[in-house]
Amino acid sequence: MQFYTYSFDSLLKYEPVAEARLNRIDERLVQRFTVWALARNCERDGERTCSVATVNRWRATLCKALRMARRWKVIQTVPEIPRLKGERERSFVFTEALRKKYDELAPEPLNSFIQVSCEIGICEGEIIDLLKADVHMSEKADEWGHYGYVQIRQGKTEFRKRSLPITPRAKGILATWMAKSKSDLVFSREDGVSPISAFTLIQQQERMRKLLKLPWDACVHSARHTALTNLGLTGVDTFTLQRAAGHANITTTRKYVHPTPPTMKDAFQKKVRNERRDRRTTRKRVASMG
Repeated sequence: MQFYTYSFDSLLKYEPVAEARLNRIDERLVQRFTVWALARNCERDGERTCSVATVNRWRATLCKALRMARRWKVIQTVPEIPRLKGERERSFVFTEALRKKYDELAPEPLNSFIQVSCEIGICEGEIIDLLKADVHMSEKADEWGHYGYVQIRQGKTEFRKRSLPITPRAKGILATWMAKSKSDLVFSREDGVSPISAFTLIQQQERMRKLLKLPWDACVHSARHTALTNLGLTGVDTFTLQRAAGHANITTTRKYVHPTPPTMKDAFQKKVRNERRDRRTTRKRVASMG
């Protein structure tokens, strides 16, 4: 709600958009708004105060509103509002050494959120909303070394509904927080009842970024990026990784897939073995017919 409130406030600062009827918002008006936003809103005392990524979020908010209007039959068509090029991609990954630094220096709940997200790829919003009833934890590890699973029941899309394995490291953190919480939530504030605020995590991470002199893209969400990147490096196929991540679009998942020489070699070896097996099967069939 806060995100959309902020985005609409930014859109409505441009009077031509604020005063336009929905069916009058076209590609030309969107382009005029974009030029205005990048030139006027993003420059202050010669320094850029927001990025192409921010303007892309505003454009996406406008596009979503127009699509809802079309679905409700308020308008007939929606203008094309593609993503602007030039947006910086976050690529920061938490190393094991840095995670140990967080164990030593990071405040709670930030450290627990970072560690759990790095372990299983759950995002901060899903951790905030996680219920005790959705943590199916076992005392003993299974054959893969997992202690049960966490069930994600809700999300932006149906793809977000998934189950994630509980690693030994995640088990300890989850058990500690569940013991302290007096509500249905796994993670709660000091009163044991109120949910954790996303803004608390953002503020704590900003202080850690300054303390450890981390790059601009070292954010709370980077922990989930770390888990998916590490999973991709194992050579897992794209569709399995998509399921673990909960991505609706496989193109989002592809950036985490990193084919290595061994995995490429293994793939071609499997192809050769399959071809040889097929040839043997064909020869047997021909021999049996003769």
